[in-house]
Amino acid sequence: MARGLRKIILTIGGSATVDGGTGIASALGFRFSDHDRKIIEPVRGGILKEICYINSENVHPAFSETEIVIACDVQNILNGSEGAARVYGPQKGAGEAEVAILEDGLKHLSTIVFNNTGFDADKHPGTGAAGGASLFLLSYGNGELKKGFEIVAGLTGFTDAIKHADLVVTGEGRIDSQTAYGKVVASVALIAKKMQIPLIAVAGLLTEEKERVKHSLSAQEVYSVRDLAENDTDSFKNAPVYLKEIGRLIADSFINKA
Repeated sequence: MARGLRKIILTIGGSATVDGGTGIASALGFRFSDHDRKIIEPVRGGILKEICYINSENVHPAFSETEIVIACDVQNILNGSEGAARVYGPQKGAGEAEVAILEDGLKHLSTIVFNNTGFDADKHPGTGAAGGASLFLLSYGNGELKKGFEIVAGLTGFTDAIKHADLVVTGEGRIDSQTAYGKVVASVALIAKKMQIPLIAVAGLLTEEKERVKHSLSAQEVYSVRDLAENDTDSFKNAPVYLKEIGRLIADSFINKA
């Protein structure tokens, strides 16, 4: 923004934070304080419950003039059973006690934001993505949530390229119950299905029953690195070896079916 840019495409996902976007907000100039007006540095999700006041006086002057397109592939809202803390907290290593703390903090923060701006995070699918990263961009700024897959597919020419494919192979680190919530794998699978092109999915870890995943993605097969490895440590350490083996299995299977 300081360099004159007035349109930003922000891609969110894969974040290890559940901070309601307070880190991004701090970088933009927002300041947070507790009941005694003492400044709070929002360096961890557990501190959100202590925030009582949000000061936007020193926010970057170009913030209100900048169009921020937030590329987001999931539809989760900020709070609740399908919210940022409960869904993404465990994926990043949070236990039940930590999830409860993070959840309370997000609810508290979003209430303050609502009282200040009228923006209800839980009425906007996608606000839970990346631990609530978009909250301040949407509530105080000109942020707009758009499906990340559609943005990237348009920029890369994916939709045109797939027309000429004999086989589509897609994947992500972990295929779980969240994969169906608009993640890249699900979006690729949907296009492949519409075009009647066979699809195979590959994951580092598969936490759902394989047949269920195959059915939900209309995939011919689903492979997992963890299924080939001896244990979690082995799957991380030797992932390239196992991915190469999965590639061979895919090639053999595709050739045999052809």
